[in-house]
Amino acid sequence: MKLIQSGDEHAFKYLFDTYFASLCRFMNVYLDNTQESEELALDIFLYVWEHRQTIEVNMVHPINA
Repeated sequence: MKLIQSGDEHAFKYLFDTYFASLCRFMNVYLDNTQESEELALDIFLYVWEHRQTIEVNMVHPINA
């Protein structure tokens, strides 16, 4: 995420390529509309890119959860 926060487009493309399809499938379970799921996923990725400098990622290791 630090690379994305610094504006690295290749890192963002990797994030997009890695998670876009899975995110669409997950959302489609609830929306039952492929087009809406894809549009929402694109909106999420756009939001991440536009707010990359202010997004904070907090990860909790499953053992510590």
